[in-house]
Amino acid sequence: MQYPRRNFFRIEVTETEEDYEVKIAPGEKERAKKIPGRRWDPKRTRWVYPKTMACYRALEREFKRDAKIFDIKPPIERTQPLAPVDLPPDEPTVQKRLEDLDEGVKTLLSIVDNVEKSARKTQSLVEGAFEPSESQSDGEVDLTERTNLRDLEKMLKELAFQVSGDPSFKVWMREMEPIMYPREFVESTHEEIRRNIRQMLGVEGRDRSSFPEYVSRLQAVGLLPTGSVPKPSWVLRSMNDHRNRIAHARRVEMSDEERFARSIIYLFNLALVWNYVASEPIDESEIP
Repeated sequence: MQYPRRNFFRIEVTETEEDYEVKIAPGEKERAKKIPGRRWDPKRTRWVYPKTMACYRALEREFKRDAKIFDIKPPIERTQPLAPVDLPPDEPTVQKRLEDLDEGVKTLLSIVDNVEKSARKTQSLVEGAFEPSESQSDGEVDLTERTNLRDLEKMLKELAFQVSGDPSFKVWMREMEPIMYPREFVESTHEEIRRNIRQMLGVEGRDRSSFPEYVSRLQAVGLLPTGSVPKPSWVLRSMNDHRNRIAHARRVEMSDEERFARSIIYLFNLALVWNYVASEPIDESEIP
């Protein structure tokens, strides 16, 4: 679809050594979002796309006619070197790879163990907070009171926003209540992330891949960084686990305290990965 030129905003399509960039008004963001591979970079205030021929052609079709600046070139196709054939295996190299693999497994197990310890500690703290104490002093907060729960929720949401630093995260969380309604918060947020990931991948409606499969595909096409700690792919899979446990557990199978703890963990994991899978430009008037 072609759009008429407008005078109140400038569309700029440029490139860096690593990617293509699109500057466009927040009100026109759906045009940028519909191109697979897109990601909003709040630091550059640009939509960013990988340098592939598919992205180049999609950007050309969508923006070349009405962009104020359209200065990108097709990507240089790099041929992959042929793998050596009929060569005997290099035993030291094979041994080194096995050692690296073993070390990687140990590191992963250590990370999983730390995550589990963190989850148990958070759950323990929440359970302790919900146990009314006969020795409560006047300065202690009774979290069995609904008003105190809302105060805690407000504080946690503000802290999560500080972790994310993205205004669109604050806009999304404006209507969310991770402590008052943890199941609704987790399920609706998870569905929004899934929708965004499918759009980033250009997935059609008939695709029925699981959430972890979508995450793997994001990583395979370079839309998730691999060098950051914690890795976004691990965080997203952890979020999916908490979502599944909350969504499929009956009330008798999961205590309120565990549900609160998992929702809080989900909230802060969400803050860590929001910029990668859900960030988008917003008008200043939308920021609460």
